[in-house]
Amino acid sequence: MKPSLLDILLCPCCGAEGLTLSKAQFQQLAYGDEEVEEVYSGMVTCSVCQNAFPVEEYVLSFANLLPDDVRADGEYWGELFRWHVSQGDLGYLDLQRPLAGLLRFGVSEAVPVQGDNHPGTHEMLLSHPLSRQRQRVFDLGCGSGRTSLYLARHGLDVVAVDPSLECVKMGKSYAVQQGVFLEYIAGASGAISFKPETFDTVFAFHSLHHVPKIEPCLAEIRTWLRLGGCLAIDEHIQDSAHGSAFQRVLTKWFAEEVLPPYMTASAANTLPPAGVSRNEGAGQANMLAALERTFHIEHIAFRYVFLDSFGDLYYFRSGRSLEATSVARDVVNILCQALNECFPEEVEYVILIGQKKADMPRVPQQSMTSVRRDLLHLFRPRSVFALCQGKGTAWYWLPCKAAHIFWYQGPAALLGEVRSYCRWILKRS
Repeated sequence: MKPSLLDILLCPCCGAEGLTLSKAQFQQLAYGDEEVEEVYSGMVTCSVCQNAFPVEEYVLSFANLLPDDVRADGEYWGELFRWHVSQGDLGYLDLQRPLAGLLRFGVSEAVPVQGDNHPGTHEMLLSHPLSRQRQRVFDLGCGSGRTSLYLARHGLDVVAVDPSLECVKMGKSYAVQQGVFLEYIAGASGAISFKPETFDTVFAFHSLHHVPKIEPCLAEIRTWLRLGGCLAIDEHIQDSAHGSAFQRVLTKWFAEEVLPPYMTASAANTLPPAGVSRNEGAGQANMLAALERTFHIEHIAFRYVFLDSFGDLYYFRSGRSLEATSVARDVVNILCQALNECFPEEVEYVILIGQKKADMPRVPQQSMTSVRRDLLHLFRPRSVFALCQGKGTAWYWLPCKAAHIFWYQGPAALLGEVRSYCRWILKRS
Protein backbone atom coordinates (compact mmCIF):
# COMPACT_ATOMS: atom_id res chain seq x y z
CA MET A 1 0.00 0.00 0.00
CA LYS A 2 1.26 3.41 -0.93
CA PRO A 3 0.67 6.06 1.77
CA SER A 4 -1.02 8.15 -0.95
CA LEU A 5 -3.95 5.68 -0.94
CA LEU A 6 -5.20 7.47 2.17
CA ASP A 7 -5.69 10.64 0.10
CA ILE A 8 -8.75 9.15 -1.63
CA LEU A 9 -10.24 7.27 1.34
CA LEU A 10 -12.79 8.35 3.92
CA CYS A 11 -13.28 6.66 7.29
CA PRO A 12 -15.84 3.88 6.71
CA CYS A 13 -17.16 4.36 10.24
CA CYS A 14 -17.77 8.11 10.44
CA GLY A 15 -17.11 9.34 6.89
CA ALA A 16 -14.40 11.77 7.98
CA GLU A 17 -11.29 12.67 6.04
CA GLY A 18 -7.85 12.63 7.58
CA LEU A 19 -6.95 8.95 7.93
CA THR A 20 -3.42 8.72 9.33
CA LEU A 21 -0.75 6.05 9.19
CA SER A 22 1.17 4.83 12.23
CA LYS A 23 3.55 2.01 13.21
CA ALA A 24 4.38 1.63 9.54
CA GLN A 25 7.03 -0.71 8.19
CA PHE A 26 8.10 0.27 4.67
CA GLN A 27 9.68 -1.80 1.94
CA GLN A 28 11.10 -0.89 -1.45
CA LEU A 29 9.55 -2.94 -4.27
CA ALA A 30 10.58 -3.09 -7.91
CA TYR A 31 7.85 -2.60 -10.51
CA GLY A 32 9.56 -2.71 -13.88
CA ASP A 33 12.17 0.04 -13.89
CA GLU A 34 10.51 1.87 -11.00
CA GLU A 35 11.21 1.49 -7.29
CA VAL A 36 8.12 2.06 -5.12
CA GLU A 37 8.08 2.44 -1.35
CA GLU A 38 5.07 0.60 0.07
CA VAL A 39 3.67 0.04 3.55
CA TYR A 40 4.18 -3.63 4.39
CA SER A 41 2.46 -3.40 7.79
CA GLY A 42 1.06 -0.76 10.09
CA MET A 43 -2.16 0.85 11.31
CA VAL A 44 -4.50 3.36 9.67
CA THR A 45 -6.41 5.45 12.21
CA CYS A 46 -9.28 7.91 11.87
CA SER A 47 -8.43 11.16 13.64
CA VAL A 48 -12.14 11.80 14.36
CA CYS A 49 -13.64 8.52 15.62
CA GLN A 50 -10.29 6.87 16.50
CA ASN A 51 -11.17 3.59 14.78
CA ALA A 52 -8.05 1.78 13.58
CA PHE A 53 -7.54 -0.61 10.68
CA PRO A 54 -4.52 -2.84 10.00
CA VAL A 55 -2.22 -3.01 7.02
CA GLU A 56 -1.00 -6.57 6.50
CA GLU A 57 1.32 -7.72 3.71
CA TYR A 58 0.80 -4.46 1.77
CA VAL A 59 -3.02 -4.73 2.09
CA LEU A 60 -5.25 -2.32 4.03
CA SER A 61 -8.04 -4.27 5.71
CA PHE A 62 -11.54 -3.17 6.75
CA ALA A 63 -12.54 -6.82 7.20
CA ASN A 64 -13.47 -6.29 10.86
CA LEU A 65 -16.38 -4.08 9.69
CA LEU A 66 -17.97 -6.73 7.48
CA PRO A 67 -21.29 -8.39 8.40
CA ASP A 68 -21.04 -12.05 9.39
CA ASP A 69 -22.50 -13.36 6.12
CA VAL A 70 -20.14 -11.26 3.98
CA ARG A 71 -17.16 -12.28 6.09
CA ALA A 72 -18.16 -15.94 5.78
CA ASP A 73 -18.40 -15.51 2.00
CA GLY A 74 -14.91 -14.03 1.94
CA GLU A 75 -13.53 -16.94 3.94
CA TYR A 76 -15.18 -19.44 1.58
CA TRP A 77 -13.73 -17.87 -1.58
CA GLY A 78 -10.35 -17.40 0.06
CA GLU A 79 -10.19 -21.07 0.97
CA LEU A 80 -11.34 -22.14 -2.51
CA PHE A 81 -8.83 -19.99 -4.40
CA ARG A 82 -6.02 -21.00 -2.03
CA TRP A 83 -6.81 -24.64 -2.82
CA HIS A 84 -6.59 -23.95 -6.56
CA VAL A 85 -3.24 -22.19 -6.16
CA SER A 86 -1.95 -25.06 -4.00
CA GLN A 87 -2.77 -27.43 -6.90
CA GLY A 88 -0.73 -25.29 -9.29
CA ASP A 89 -3.77 -23.62 -10.88
CA LEU A 90 -2.88 -19.93 -11.26
CA GLY A 91 -5.72 -19.03 -13.59
CA TYR A 92 -7.64 -17.28 -10.82
CA LEU A 93 -4.65 -14.99 -10.26
CA ASP A 94 -3.79 -14.17 -13.85
CA LEU A 95 -5.75 -14.06 -17.12
CA GLN A 96 -2.53 -14.92 -18.92
CA ARG A 97 -2.45 -18.30 -17.17
CA PRO A 98 -4.81 -21.13 -18.17
CA LEU A 99 -7.54 -22.17 -15.75
CA ALA A 100 -7.57 -25.79 -14.65
CA GLY A 101 -11.33 -25.75 -14.96
CA LEU A 102 -11.69 -29.51 -14.47
CA LEU A 103 -9.60 -29.73 -11.33
CA ARG A 104 -12.67 -30.64 -9.29
CA PHE A 105 -12.98 -33.78 -11.46
CA GLY A 106 -9.41 -34.84 -10.75
CA VAL A 107 -7.96 -33.43 -13.99
CA SER A 108 -5.02 -31.23 -13.11
CA GLU A 109 -4.16 -30.40 -16.72
CA ALA A 110 -5.39 -27.04 -18.00
CA VAL A 111 -6.45 -26.30 -21.56
CA PRO A 112 -3.58 -24.24 -23.09
CA VAL A 113 -4.17 -20.55 -23.61
CA GLN A 114 -4.10 -19.54 -27.28
CA GLY A 115 -2.40 -16.20 -27.78
CA ASP A 116 -1.19 -13.91 -25.02
CA ASN A 117 -4.29 -14.21 -22.85
CA HIS A 118 -7.98 -15.05 -22.90
CA PRO A 119 -9.68 -11.89 -21.67
CA GLY A 120 -13.21 -12.69 -22.84
CA THR A 121 -15.50 -9.80 -22.01
CA HIS A 122 -12.67 -7.89 -20.29
CA GLU A 123 -11.25 -6.63 -23.57
CA MET A 124 -14.67 -5.64 -24.89
CA LEU A 125 -15.55 -3.60 -21.80
CA LEU A 126 -12.09 -2.04 -21.57
CA SER A 127 -12.15 -0.95 -25.21
CA HIS A 128 -15.63 0.62 -25.12
CA PRO A 129 -15.45 4.38 -25.90
CA LEU A 130 -16.86 5.30 -22.49
CA SER A 131 -14.51 3.11 -20.46
CA ARG A 132 -11.54 4.33 -22.54
CA GLN A 133 -11.89 7.72 -20.87
CA ARG A 134 -10.29 6.51 -17.67
CA GLN A 135 -7.11 6.54 -15.64
CA ARG A 136 -8.02 5.64 -12.05
CA VAL A 137 -10.35 2.65 -11.90
CA PHE A 138 -12.00 0.58 -9.19
CA ASP A 139 -12.37 -3.20 -9.38
CA LEU A 140 -15.29 -4.16 -7.14
CA GLY A 141 -15.27 -7.72 -5.82
CA CYS A 142 -11.90 -8.51 -7.37
CA GLY A 143 -11.52 -12.01 -5.90
CA SER A 144 -7.88 -13.06 -6.14
CA GLY A 145 -7.15 -10.34 -8.68
CA ARG A 146 -7.12 -11.73 -12.22
CA THR A 147 -9.21 -8.82 -13.56
CA SER A 148 -7.33 -6.24 -11.47
CA LEU A 149 -3.98 -7.43 -12.81
CA TYR A 150 -5.34 -7.36 -16.37
CA LEU A 151 -6.43 -3.73 -15.92
CA ALA A 152 -3.12 -2.70 -14.32
CA ARG A 153 -1.17 -4.29 -17.17
CA HIS A 154 -3.10 -1.98 -19.50
CA GLY A 155 -1.62 1.03 -17.73
CA LEU A 156 -4.50 1.88 -15.40
CA ASP A 157 -4.27 3.09 -11.82
CA VAL A 158 -6.22 0.27 -10.14
CA VAL A 159 -7.77 0.07 -6.69
CA ALA A 160 -9.16 -3.43 -6.13
CA VAL A 161 -11.49 -4.42 -3.27
CA ASP A 162 -12.82 -7.78 -2.07
CA PRO A 163 -14.31 -9.03 1.22
CA SER A 164 -11.74 -11.85 1.38
CA LEU A 165 -8.54 -10.72 3.07
CA GLU A 166 -6.92 -13.97 1.98
CA CYS A 167 -7.85 -13.37 -1.67
CA VAL A 168 -6.48 -9.84 -1.83
CA LYS A 169 -3.28 -10.90 -0.08
CA MET A 170 -2.83 -13.61 -2.72
CA GLY A 171 -3.54 -11.10 -5.48
CA LYS A 172 -1.11 -8.54 -4.08
CA SER A 173 1.65 -11.11 -3.56
CA TYR A 174 1.28 -12.35 -7.13
CA ALA A 175 1.21 -8.80 -8.55
CA VAL A 176 4.45 -8.02 -6.70
CA GLN A 177 6.02 -11.14 -8.23
CA GLN A 178 4.86 -10.01 -11.68
CA GLY A 179 6.24 -6.51 -11.16
CA VAL A 180 2.85 -4.84 -11.57
CA PHE A 181 1.68 -2.24 -9.05
CA LEU A 182 -1.94 -1.93 -7.94
CA GLU A 183 -3.69 -1.33 -4.64
CA TYR A 184 -5.65 -4.08 -2.91
CA ILE A 185 -8.05 -3.47 -0.03
CA ALA A 186 -10.04 -5.99 2.02
CA GLY A 187 -13.57 -4.58 2.30
CA ALA A 188 -17.01 -4.43 0.74
CA SER A 189 -19.89 -2.10 0.05
CA GLY A 190 -20.94 -0.48 3.32
CA ALA A 191 -17.54 -1.15 4.88
CA ILE A 192 -15.39 1.09 2.70
CA SER A 193 -15.71 4.71 1.62
CA PHE A 194 -13.96 6.88 -0.96
CA LYS A 195 -14.06 10.59 -1.61
CA PRO A 196 -16.66 11.69 -4.17
CA GLU A 197 -15.67 11.53 -7.85
CA THR A 198 -12.52 9.53 -7.15
CA PHE A 199 -12.78 7.06 -10.04
CA ASP A 200 -13.16 7.31 -13.80
CA THR A 201 -14.55 3.78 -14.20
CA VAL A 202 -15.82 1.07 -11.86
CA PHE A 203 -15.53 -2.52 -13.07
CA ALA A 204 -17.51 -5.42 -11.60
CA PHE A 205 -16.90 -8.91 -12.95
CA HIS A 206 -19.20 -11.54 -11.46
CA SER A 207 -19.40 -9.73 -8.11
CA LEU A 208 -22.54 -7.56 -7.91
CA HIS A 209 -24.83 -10.59 -7.82
CA HIS A 210 -23.28 -11.42 -4.41
CA VAL A 211 -24.35 -8.06 -2.93
CA PRO A 212 -27.50 -8.46 -0.76
CA LYS A 213 -28.32 -4.72 -0.75
CA ILE A 214 -27.71 -3.84 -4.36
CA GLU A 215 -29.43 -0.41 -4.42
CA PRO A 216 -27.25 1.23 -1.69
CA CYS A 217 -24.17 -0.34 -3.27
CA LEU A 218 -24.92 1.24 -6.65
CA ALA A 219 -25.65 4.58 -4.98
CA GLU A 220 -22.18 4.45 -3.40
CA ILE A 221 -20.60 3.61 -6.74
CA ARG A 222 -22.36 6.55 -8.36
CA THR A 223 -20.96 8.87 -5.68
CA TRP A 224 -17.42 7.59 -6.15
CA LEU A 225 -17.56 8.05 -9.95
CA ARG A 226 -16.68 11.35 -11.56
CA LEU A 227 -19.33 13.02 -13.71
CA GLY A 228 -19.25 11.25 -17.07
CA GLY A 229 -17.60 8.17 -15.58
CA CYS A 230 -19.08 4.74 -16.05
CA LEU A 231 -19.84 1.42 -14.43
CA ALA A 232 -18.79 -1.56 -16.60
CA ILE A 233 -20.04 -4.97 -15.56
CA ASP A 234 -20.25 -8.60 -16.61
CA GLU A 235 -22.76 -10.08 -14.19
CA HIS A 236 -24.84 -13.14 -13.42
CA ILE A 237 -28.51 -12.09 -13.47
CA GLN A 238 -30.29 -15.45 -13.24
CA ASP A 239 -29.94 -19.22 -13.63
CA SER A 240 -31.43 -20.94 -16.65
CA ALA A 241 -33.43 -23.96 -15.53
CA HIS A 242 -33.02 -25.67 -18.90
CA GLY A 243 -29.36 -24.71 -19.10
CA SER A 244 -28.64 -26.13 -15.65
CA ALA A 245 -30.36 -29.40 -16.55
CA PHE A 246 -28.42 -29.63 -19.82
CA GLN A 247 -25.16 -28.94 -18.01
CA ARG A 248 -25.82 -31.77 -15.55
CA VAL A 249 -26.29 -34.22 -18.45
CA LEU A 250 -23.17 -32.89 -20.17
CA THR A 251 -21.16 -33.30 -16.97
CA LYS A 252 -22.39 -36.88 -16.59
CA TRP A 253 -21.34 -37.66 -20.17
CA PHE A 254 -17.89 -36.21 -19.56
CA ALA A 255 -17.41 -38.04 -16.26
CA GLU A 256 -18.39 -41.42 -17.72
CA GLU A 257 -17.02 -41.35 -21.26
CA VAL A 258 -14.15 -38.84 -21.41
CA LEU A 259 -12.69 -38.29 -17.96
CA PRO A 260 -11.15 -41.62 -16.80
CA PRO A 261 -7.95 -41.61 -18.95
CA TYR A 262 -7.08 -38.07 -17.85
CA MET A 263 -7.57 -38.37 -14.10
CA THR A 264 -4.42 -38.13 -12.02
CA ALA A 265 -4.17 -39.84 -8.66
CA SER A 266 -2.91 -36.74 -6.87
CA ALA A 267 -5.68 -34.47 -8.17
CA ALA A 268 -8.38 -37.09 -7.70
CA ASN A 269 -7.41 -37.53 -4.05
CA THR A 270 -7.39 -33.80 -3.33
CA LEU A 271 -10.94 -32.47 -3.15
CA PRO A 272 -11.86 -28.79 -3.16
CA PRO A 273 -12.99 -27.38 0.18
CA ALA A 274 -16.58 -28.05 1.14
CA GLY A 275 -19.09 -25.27 1.64
CA VAL A 276 -21.13 -22.77 -0.31
CA SER A 277 -21.19 -19.05 -0.90
CA ARG A 278 -23.89 -17.76 1.45
CA ASN A 279 -24.67 -14.73 -0.71
CA GLU A 280 -24.58 -16.45 -4.09
CA GLY A 281 -27.26 -14.76 -6.19
CA ALA A 282 -28.32 -12.40 -3.38
CA GLY A 283 -28.41 -9.36 -5.66
CA GLN A 284 -29.66 -10.95 -8.88
CA ALA A 285 -33.39 -10.26 -8.64
CA ASN A 286 -33.17 -6.48 -8.36
CA MET A 287 -29.95 -5.82 -10.25
CA LEU A 288 -31.30 -4.73 -13.65
CA ALA A 289 -33.97 -2.46 -12.19
CA ALA A 290 -31.51 -0.89 -9.74
CA LEU A 291 -28.96 -0.28 -12.50
CA GLU A 292 -31.60 1.37 -14.69
CA ARG A 293 -32.60 3.68 -11.85
CA THR A 294 -29.01 4.67 -11.01
CA PHE A 295 -27.13 4.94 -14.32
CA HIS A 296 -27.86 5.92 -17.89
CA ILE A 297 -27.49 2.61 -19.74
CA GLU A 298 -25.30 3.15 -22.80
CA HIS A 299 -24.60 -0.45 -23.77
CA ILE A 300 -26.19 -3.76 -22.87
CA ALA A 301 -26.00 -7.33 -24.17
CA PHE A 302 -27.08 -10.67 -22.76
CA ARG A 303 -25.56 -14.12 -23.06
CA TYR A 304 -25.86 -17.74 -22.10
CA VAL A 305 -22.93 -19.35 -20.28
CA PHE A 306 -23.99 -22.94 -19.54
CA LEU A 307 -22.19 -24.16 -22.68
CA ASP A 308 -18.97 -22.25 -22.00
CA SER A 309 -17.24 -25.26 -20.45
CA PHE A 310 -17.88 -27.43 -23.51
CA GLY A 311 -14.70 -26.20 -25.23
CA ASP A 312 -12.57 -27.47 -22.32
CA LEU A 313 -14.47 -30.76 -22.25
CA TYR A 314 -13.99 -31.21 -25.98
CA TYR A 315 -10.26 -30.53 -25.68
CA PHE A 316 -9.96 -33.84 -23.82
CA ARG A 317 -12.64 -35.54 -25.92
CA SER A 318 -10.63 -34.73 -29.06
CA GLY A 319 -7.36 -36.06 -27.64
CA ARG A 320 -5.99 -32.60 -26.78
CA SER A 321 -6.50 -31.17 -30.25
CA LEU A 322 -6.42 -27.37 -30.09
CA GLU A 323 -7.78 -27.12 -33.62
CA ALA A 324 -10.81 -29.28 -32.77
CA THR A 325 -11.29 -27.35 -29.54
CA SER A 326 -11.31 -24.06 -31.45
CA VAL A 327 -14.00 -25.40 -33.79
CA ALA A 328 -16.05 -26.62 -30.81
CA ARG A 329 -15.89 -23.16 -29.26
CA ASP A 330 -17.01 -21.54 -32.52
CA VAL A 331 -19.99 -23.89 -32.61
CA VAL A 332 -20.81 -23.04 -28.98
CA ASN A 333 -20.76 -19.31 -29.82
CA ILE A 334 -23.20 -19.87 -32.69
CA LEU A 335 -25.50 -21.96 -30.50
CA CYS A 336 -25.45 -19.36 -27.71
CA GLN A 337 -26.38 -16.60 -30.15
CA ALA A 338 -29.27 -18.74 -31.40
CA LEU A 339 -30.39 -19.43 -27.81
CA ASN A 340 -30.28 -15.69 -27.15
CA GLU A 341 -32.69 -15.12 -30.02
CA CYS A 342 -35.00 -18.05 -29.31
CA PHE A 343 -35.14 -18.02 -25.51
CA PRO A 344 -34.25 -14.51 -24.29
CA GLU A 345 -36.19 -15.02 -21.06
CA GLU A 346 -33.53 -17.44 -19.76
CA VAL A 347 -30.31 -15.55 -20.53
CA GLU A 348 -27.88 -15.92 -17.66
CA TYR A 349 -25.42 -13.00 -17.88
CA VAL A 350 -25.55 -9.32 -18.72
CA ILE A 351 -22.73 -7.18 -20.11
CA LEU A 352 -23.56 -3.56 -19.38
CA ILE A 353 -22.06 -0.08 -19.34
CA GLY A 354 -23.89 2.62 -17.42
CA GLN A 355 -22.80 6.24 -17.33
CA LYS A 356 -23.07 8.77 -14.53
CA LYS A 357 -24.65 11.94 -15.83
CA ALA A 358 -25.68 15.09 -14.00
CA ASP A 359 -29.32 13.99 -13.94
CA MET A 360 -30.68 10.70 -12.69
CA PRO A 361 -32.37 8.44 -15.26
CA ARG A 362 -36.10 9.17 -15.65
CA VAL A 363 -37.39 5.66 -14.98
CA PRO A 364 -40.52 4.87 -12.94
CA GLN A 365 -39.76 2.74 -9.87
CA GLN A 366 -41.78 -0.27 -11.05
CA SER A 367 -41.44 0.05 -14.82
CA MET A 368 -40.20 -2.78 -16.99
CA THR A 369 -36.58 -2.16 -17.87
CA SER A 370 -36.14 -0.65 -21.31
CA VAL A 371 -32.42 -1.25 -21.54
CA ARG A 372 -32.72 -4.39 -23.71
CA ARG A 373 -33.41 -2.29 -26.77
CA ASP A 374 -30.45 -3.75 -28.64
CA LEU A 375 -31.89 -7.29 -28.54
CA LEU A 376 -35.36 -8.21 -29.78
CA HIS A 377 -36.76 -5.50 -27.49
CA LEU A 378 -38.78 -6.34 -24.42
CA PHE A 379 -42.12 -6.40 -26.22
CA ARG A 380 -42.46 -10.16 -25.94
CA PRO A 381 -44.42 -12.71 -23.90
CA ARG A 382 -41.79 -13.04 -21.17
CA SER A 383 -38.85 -10.88 -20.15
CA VAL A 384 -35.79 -11.35 -17.99
CA PHE A 385 -36.90 -8.48 -15.82
CA ALA A 386 -40.38 -9.90 -15.21
CA LEU A 387 -38.89 -13.30 -14.50
CA CYS A 388 -36.32 -11.93 -12.07
CA GLN A 389 -38.92 -9.90 -10.24
CA GLY A 390 -41.27 -12.87 -9.92
CA LYS A 391 -44.05 -10.99 -11.69
CA GLY A 392 -45.03 -13.81 -14.01
CA THR A 393 -45.67 -13.20 -17.68
CA ALA A 394 -45.04 -9.88 -19.32
CA TRP A 395 -48.58 -9.75 -20.72
CA TYR A 396 -49.54 -8.15 -17.42
CA TRP A 397 -46.92 -5.47 -17.98
CA LEU A 398 -47.61 -4.65 -21.64
CA PRO A 399 -49.81 -1.60 -20.90
CA CYS A 400 -47.18 -0.30 -18.46
CA LYS A 401 -44.44 -0.84 -21.01
CA ALA A 402 -46.44 0.86 -23.78
CA ALA A 403 -47.20 3.86 -21.57
CA HIS A 404 -43.55 4.08 -20.49
CA ILE A 405 -42.25 4.11 -24.09
CA PHE A 406 -44.91 6.60 -25.25
CA TRP A 407 -44.21 8.98 -22.35
CA TYR A 408 -40.40 8.93 -22.39
CA GLN A 409 -39.56 8.10 -26.02
CA GLY A 410 -42.57 9.25 -28.03
CA PRO A 411 -45.09 7.65 -30.41
CA ALA A 412 -42.49 6.78 -33.05
CA ALA A 413 -40.56 4.66 -30.56
CA LEU A 414 -43.77 2.94 -29.47
CA LEU A 415 -44.62 2.13 -33.09
CA GLY A 416 -41.13 0.70 -33.55
CA GLU A 417 -41.59 -1.54 -30.51
CA VAL A 418 -44.93 -2.80 -31.85
CA ARG A 419 -43.38 -3.59 -35.24
CA SER A 420 -40.49 -5.37 -33.55
CA TYR A 421 -42.89 -7.40 -31.46
CA CYS A 422 -44.89 -8.41 -34.53
CA ARG A 423 -41.71 -9.50 -36.33
CA TRP A 424 -40.73 -11.53 -33.28
CA ILE A 425 -44.15 -13.23 -33.14
CA LEU A 426 -43.90 -14.13 -36.82
CA LYS A 427 -40.41 -15.53 -36.30
CA ARG A 428 -41.49 -17.62 -33.34
CA SER A 429 -44.58 -18.95 -35.13
